[in-house]
Amino acid sequence: MKKFLYLFLLVTPLFAETVDPVIIGQKYATGVVKIILYDDDLVDDFHLSDDQGQLARGSGFFVTPEGLLFTNRHVIEWCVKGYVVADWVDNDGKEHKTDILTYTKGMETDPSIKRIYYAGHTTPVIQVFKDHTQTSYDLYLAQVVAMGENFDGAIVKVITTLKGDPIPSPFNVLPLGNSDTVVLGEKLVILGFPSQYANSNLSMDLRDTLTLSQGADSGWDYIFDPDWGMIKTDAAIHEGNSGGPVFGTDNKVIGIATALGVQTDIGLIGPINIMYLLAKQDTGVFDGLTKRGLTKPRKEGLLKMVNGKPQKLPFDPKNYINPLTHQPVKSSVKTP
Repeated sequence: MKKFLYLFLLVTPLFAETVDPVIIGQKYATGVVKIILYDDDLVDDFHLSDDQGQLARGSGFFVTPEGLLFTNRHVIEWCVKGYVVADWVDNDGKEHKTDILTYTKGMETDPSIKRIYYAGHTTPVIQVFKDHTQTSYDLYLAQVVAMGENFDGAIVKVITTLKGDPIPSPFNVLPLGNSDTVVLGEKLVILGFPSQYANSNLSMDLRDTLTLSQGADSGWDYIFDPDWGMIKTDAAIHEGNSGGPVFGTDNKVIGIATALGVQTDIGLIGPINIMYLLAKQDTGVFDGLTKRGLTKPRKEGLLKMVNGKPQKLPFDPKNYINPLTHQPVKSSVKTP
């Protein structure tokens, strides 16, 4: 009996280790950021208000005190690949007017693209709240370090304050866990900035605060990402959550909130260990991240990656048409 009791005492703590949403909210809220995609050129060229320079937003989280962030590729790819404002027709024949699309090679000659109004690149603006009450914040400029091509992950680096000043103090870093050890049924917590209001503008979005959702590991999906798989969860993931951290056992980040299933509303999480392969391409960040817990995945595979430098777009600015007036843009429009 004594032997059994002794073994029970040894085993119990292993099952007691779990995710604690209160601790996560109190300790790590300021380490989760809102990523705003903004285009100054668009505002200048069309004499728009500052609010109209925001084209999209997502989430991310600090992994070094100097300002290195993890997020999804699809959150920041307009900063690298560029975007177009276009009219186009989908495979079902449905017309889409003045839609914002990621630029892909050959788009300018694609027959489904009926008219391109504008093209450019966005800049990632990082909003960091000062405490867990989310009542005040600072804004920073950032640049993309690298992003995956066959994995929806990206590394972003905060460069300066919005005014161009040096970063005043270290950022709140989130602890990294091991996504290969996550098990079916394990409790998960997601932090991020899902869009709460329809037709919101930049002023409203800056007031939109952090959201915490809870759920469980619901298994693996190998269709969305056949190379490494994705963790399924019943925790809520909505537009704007993309790029936010997913915490598991020991209150460590085991993944990145990435997508929502169309048929079942089951969320999909990118395993944090795959970021090891992305970070490995840049020795300047790799050593620091592995020391902070970033772990080599059990299945390494071949990760395709592009650096964060904005790619040149093949458009003549003189051919742009203002999507607001449908008139040709003045010839002084700046090339991205």
